[in-house]
Amino acid sequence: MIQDILVALGIVELPIRQFGLEASGIITRVGADVNPDELKVGDRVFCLTKQAYSTYITTPTTFCTRIPNYLSFSDASSMLVPYVTAIHSLVNVGRLENGQVSRTLLSFCMHRC
Repeated sequence: MIQDILVALGIVELPIRQFGLEASGIITRVGADVNPDELKVGDRVFCLTKQAYSTYITTPTTFCTRIPNYLSFSDASSMLVPYVTAIHSLVNVGRLENGQVSRTLLSFCMHRC
């Protein structure tokens, strides 16, 4: 992913040089405490994890979500870091309050997307 390249080149500094934070795939097993209404074997998912370059990963369900049918694995897994960065920028850096975020994002998307 592009952020991995930027970190590897030293353009983006992270506290830990961690590559492969985003992953996507098909669930092959779930823990006993996983709610089947949320995630189940066979679901296409994308998630944040420290093990993204592994063949199999284990990660908490709070870091996973189903991939909508219209998204590819590649598109889905490349969305998480930019999305989290945008939310962090708007809420923590821009100090937007409840209700302002949706109006700001809608306005941005109408003019840029």
